[in-house]
Amino acid sequence: MAVIRRSPATDEKRELWTVAPLRRRHWLPLHRRRRRWPYIQRVATEQAGGAPGGQGWPGPGPLATGKAWRPQQRPALRRQRSTFLPVAFWRAARVWITRLFFSMVVVLTMAVSFTGALRSYPPSEVVPPPQQSNGLWLGFRWFSGDFEDSELQALLVRVQRNRLQSLFVYVGAIGPNGTLPASHGPGLVRIEQALQQAGLDRSVQVLAWVEGTRGAGAGLPPQPKLESLPVRAEVQRELGTLLTQNPVAGLHLEIQGVRDGDAAFVSWLAELRDTVLAPEQTLSVGVPPLRSRWLPGPLGKHCWSPSYMAQVAAHVNQIAVHTFDTGLPLPGLYQRWLEDQVSELLPVVLQELALRQGETLTRWASRSSRSSASQAKPAFSVLFGIPSFSERRLNHFPSAENVGVASQALIAALVRERRAVPDRLSQQLQVGYGLFADWTTQDDEWQALSHYWH
Repeated sequence: MAVIRRSPATDEKRELWTVAPLRRRHWLPLHRRRRRWPYIQRVATEQAGGAPGGQGWPGPGPLATGKAWRPQQRPALRRQRSTFLPVAFWRAARVWITRLFFSMVVVLTMAVSFTGALRSYPPSEVVPPPQQSNGLWLGFRWFSGDFEDSELQALLVRVQRNRLQSLFVYVGAIGPNGTLPASHGPGLVRIEQALQQAGLDRSVQVLAWVEGTRGAGAGLPPQPKLESLPVRAEVQRELGTLLTQNPVAGLHLEIQGVRDGDAAFVSWLAELRDTVLAPEQTLSVGVPPLRSRWLPGPLGKHCWSPSYMAQVAAHVNQIAVHTFDTGLPLPGLYQRWLEDQVSELLPVVLQELALRQGETLTRWASRSSRSSASQAKPAFSVLFGIPSFSERRLNHFPSAENVGVASQALIAALVRERRAVPDRLSQQLQVGYGLFADWTTQDDEWQALSHYWH
């Protein structure tokens, strides 16, 4: 290897000395090549019989001046490696560390693929329950009456085929002052008349779907302000007018942003149950899922604890769990999470129903003067949400969260719970799915829904 220096004065290239070709071990990282620099200088000095003179160029070399030249030691950029361990040891350690890293990556990839793959259930666990309490979210046009008679007949056919017992018809959002955009819906009258003509008015209930925002989000103030007594009074007046002017069986509330432990929300539900709704009417509420035991992180931020879920269930007749928008990218992970939700939520509801038999029934019976004595208290039902929308977001992957994947997991989980407590599930609690929503469900998804739940 020839060492070349360029003269700053004459801009000439001169060959000062020749160094033997470096061996393979010299092709090292930069910080290790710098440590080899004194060795290169020493070899060059021995081969050339001298070295360039001084610190600069040009100038007389050590042979001309008679001075002994010593290679300049550059400061070490890193602490020198211990001489007790040979180079072969560090080379072997680097190789094994690399192998271990890639082995861990392969094992982790295989574990995630195995866990996230679509689960295969035995035939005994995919038998749909004989008693179902299913629901469907309907858009605003079913409230305003902007639909054709053929569409109404198609809806009745789907209600009968899929055993839908709850229809959530969207009315509007509660404003900051507790007002609603509309109070009378011509579409509700047409739906009720069609149900009566088909003989489904006793098995299917139509609920007015009212939504709102409890926590501040997207720069908006909290709506409604449940801590304010005037706002509460206005909300109760608007909801009372809605129930009076429309043939509905109750209310379905979708209040977004309710945090775990929100006492104002629980007290508001108690006031609605006592002052607005009749004993025979249904109070339904959409709730977030429970905190997962095996999947912490972003999922637990907006989830509820079992104790708070029991407080909410004490004042309502129906809860619709939002078991979608989880952010899980693989269908197997979503199915395992959904099974975990069913196994954790149903014992909480059953425990609350056991307490209600001794305490809540007495409190509800005290309001029997508002209705006839022959009317019975509505049964409690739990709906687990099934998504049918295909919009891809950070918290929703349609390949993992869809009608087929969710139906298989829900049916398998309900079969296991029915085996554990068959009498209590059939007598006190009605369980089913809630399809969200009618305007996003395609024909193939309706067929898949009928295939799994029939």
